[in-house]
Amino acid sequence: MTKQIVEISFLLRGASDRTRIKPDRLGKFDLPYVSVSAGNLKTKHRPHTALEVVRHAQIKEADPVLTLSSGEKIRVFLSGVSGYLPAIVEGIVRSHDEFFLEKKKNENKKKFAETGKSVYRSERDTQPAHSFQPDDWFLGGYDDDDHT
Repeated sequence: MTKQIVEISFLLRGASDRTRIKPDRLGKFDLPYVSVSAGNLKTKHRPHTALEVVRHAQIKEADPVLTLSSGEKIRVFLSGVSGYLPAIVEGIVRSHDEFFLEKKKNENKKKFAETGKSVYRSERDTQPAHSFQPDDWFLGGYDDDDHT
């Protein structure tokens, strides 16, 4: 079995402790996004692949470190130069993402075999996108209204 990423830690500006993010069951890492709406701050979490996390503008400048399932800790950018991603690190990150992508595909195949329904299509997708019938649409090139 390949070494999987257990967590990614990074040191944000002004923080004394490293921030740690762990993957969910699909191998994705949730990063918070703060938005301002009507004067209120809203925080939403969006899942990212390990490669997206490592390449994230704020994280790559925050000295990210990978913790692997074997207990190893690997510094992502050597010497603090974030413009260059070493091949060994990129290989570990890509193998982590590919492993979980393959795992997700296998889970979807298993669910399809059990239920006979595609995982990608929900009930919402089986309904038409509109309530019109094709003959309700105006298909000519001209309209009868005289607005000129």
